[in-house]
Amino acid sequence: MPQRPPLFWTVSMGMVTVLVAACCLWVLWEYASRGDQLSALLLGGWALVITGGIWVAVAVAGVNAYGAWRISVVAPLLFVLSVALLYTGAPQRVGWLLSRSALDRAAATCTDVDGLRRVGLYRIDHVRTIDQGCTFSLAESGFGIDGFAYIPSGEPPRLPPNASAGDRYRHVEGAWYSYASFLDLAA
Repeated sequence: MPQRPPLFWTVSMGMVTVLVAACCLWVLWEYASRGDQLSALLLGGWALVITGGIWVAVAVAGVNAYGAWRISVVAPLLFVLSVALLYTGAPQRVGWLLSRSALDRAAATCTDVDGLRRVGLYRIDHVRTIDQGCTFSLAESGFGIDGFAYIPSGEPPRLPPNASAGDRYRHVEGAWYSYASFLDLAA
């Protein structure tokens, strides 16, 4: 019969599990509150690779020496749950739902503003009035959506067929669209 694992192993596995949970929560938060999903995956991915390596070492030692596997499965379960949430787009939907009323209030006044501020969960670095409504630019957006546009007319600006730069819009809900700016470097 395997012996009970020593306290230092149990504490070590608990700490690794907390680190994995923190990394997963950070990635989920970044997905919910920013448009830059690639940065969240890269930074969070590296953190999870490092903590995952530590987890493997501690888990293998615990299973081999003490037959202790139950506490070792918590971190992988948290990771799998986080991947499932990311795959379904749940963090983005939750971020939108929690921010929608604040964005509606900001769109009602739609005053041009420069400077970092928080609107709902989103960090916005500028607000611009456009012919059709109002745009909210996400701070440090990077790869992913660059912001949200409130367009009550229901029709975002359309780009010419051979446009080499501009904004591409995607309907989110009601009069709201997300947009991504692009520049065709080949043109």
